[in-house]
Amino acid sequence: MNTSDIAKNGFVAAIYVVLTVVVAPHLSYGQVQFRISEVLLILVLFDKKYWLGLLIGTFVSNLGSPLGVVDWVVGTGASAISIYLMIHLKNKLWLSLLVPAVVNGALVGIELYVVLGLPFFISMATVFLGEFVVVSVVGGLLYKALQHNEGFLRVIN
Repeated sequence: MNTSDIAKNGFVAAIYVVLTVVVAPHLSYGQVQFRISEVLLILVLFDKKYWLGLLIGTFVSNLGSPLGVVDWVVGTGASAISIYLMIHLKNKLWLSLLVPAVVNGALVGIELYVVLGLPFFISMATVFLGEFVVVSVVGGLLYKALQHNEGFLRVIN
């Protein structure tokens, strides 16, 4: 990874943290999640090098989670699994965009059940739904809009 890639990943991490912690903290944690920053996951479909910035952004954002250390591990781990699978499924766009909803729905649903005693299936469903809207729907539309945008592609590559 060269200096430019490191800087770009730092920028992605910073944007992720700002969107999670500053812009919409009330939507970023808990049983009902609508983490706007997750739309940035589409960056790995353009170039897998963005995995690092996304994971750092997720981890730093989770430092403020009311679930504490458990979310540092489980939440960041769910993102790591999602990103890994998205990269490997990028040729199946809609499947890759669905992965974060499934992975986060399951793992964060378990986390909310174990740590807070919230109902598992409801927690899983609400986390899945929020992630689905942000990544699969909004992210999918954004990906389609940007995939042929030469200016955007020049900046991120």
